[in-house]
Amino acid sequence: MLDYLFIPGTTHGKLLRRNLRIEAKLMLILCTHNVIPRRGDKMEIVLHCRFITALLKKYGAIGAEYKGSYKRFKPFDIQHLGSGWEYKDSERYHKLKTDGRRWRALKVDARPLSPGEADEPETSDE
Repeated sequence: MLDYLFIPGTTHGKLLRRNLRIEAKLMLILCTHNVIPRRGDKMEIVLHCRFITALLKKYGAIGAEYKGSYKRFKPFDIQHLGSGWEYKDSERYHKLKTDGRRWRALKVDARPLSPGEADEPETSDE
């Protein structure tokens, strides 16, 4: 599993965020900015987090006096991933770049290519 999450050759010693593959790094930033801050959120309905909290209280992993915390959150926006990320898009692809690594994902609503039409080539800045 470590070889799937981390860049090959970086899983010895400490496991650092900068050594994550771009897909794992993207999932980590999504969780840290949108899932984890909502764990005690009473203003928005986040049922799975409230359910997990209730189970943890029931089995004594969290004390009954735990009230959670409130934290404002901003809905996930791929345009604003934080420092170190660069996002661009084209007619067919979402393009992410971080730490010199690049990732390109086909858009859900991308039009199919016509017969004989070449797909958009990757460039050195992608």
